[in-house]
Parts: sequence; C-alpha cells; structure tokens
Amino acid sequence: MARPQEFWPFATDLYGRPGVAQACLWLQDNAGLDVVMVLFCCWLGRSRGAVEPEGFAALLDGARQWSAGLVTPLRQGRRWYREQTVATFDGACYNQLKAAELAAERAQMAWLETCASGALRFAAGPGAHASAANCALYLTLAELALDQEGRRRLAGIIEQS
Repeated sequence: MARPQEFWPFATDLYGRPGVAQACLWLQDNAGLDVVMVLFCCWLGRSRGAVEPEGFAALLDGARQWSAGLVTPLRQGRRWYREQTVATFDGACYNQLKAAELAAERAQMAWLETCASGALRFAAGPGAHASAANCALYLTLAELALDQEGRRRLAGIIEQS
C-alpha cells in the first residue's frame, strides 16, 4: 500500500526536471492529455507497477469529473485573466487564481493516491516499462491518439520519471 503523500513529491520532482513541464503543457494543450493523469501513470509505474485496466477505468472516470468540475475551469479562468489588457491586470489576483488551480490539482493527486491504495491491481512490477504501459492504457481508455510529436514528448516524460 502506498504511503500518504508519495505522489505529490514525485510529481513536483518530475515536473521540475528539464523539459518535462514544457512537454506536459504541450500534451495538455495540443493533445488533450490531463497532466495530472500523465504524472499519475508515471508514479504508479515507478512505485507500484503496470496497472490492470478494470480498476483504472473507474479511477479515470472520477479523475475526468474532478478535472472538468474544478481544475479545468480554474485553469481557463487563470488563462483568460492573464490575457486581459495590462491596465486591468492585477498580478496578485492572477497569483491567487494560479494558487487555487495548483491546490485543486494537489487535492486531485491526493484523491488519486488514496484511490490507488485499494482500488487497483497490478499486472507487472514497477519500472519505466510499467510507466509506459500505464500511459498507454490511459491513452486507450481516454480515447486519445498522439501524433509523432506527442509520442516523442510523452516518451521523454516517461524516461525522466
């Protein structure tokens, strides 16, 4: 069973590695991937193994609801606000929106970690191969297809995990 708060430090460390943030944001904006789910797939692969589809499908449905109901609206609001004219832009307000978005993602990560503790079964042990398998399963279940550039960026994230 995963210890509490393992996913958050893993995700922040991985996201801070060279090129990972840019790859994550590109995949989010150009291919429709959920950055939290990509990081989660990598964390699961490195810490637990390759997940079996049954429990992961239900977890993904919950994560989609979380993202659609809270994270995405906060992100859209923050991005909209950033694009406003300089005369009306308030950096403190922008920073509060950004902090709220990050807090929502962190809460989603805690929820995913808690769910993973009991709801998932694993088909293979931990490692980069398991992270890649988890990401492939995520893409399949979310019905997302990556072009060559998307596959390259995702592979770079997995390699650094």
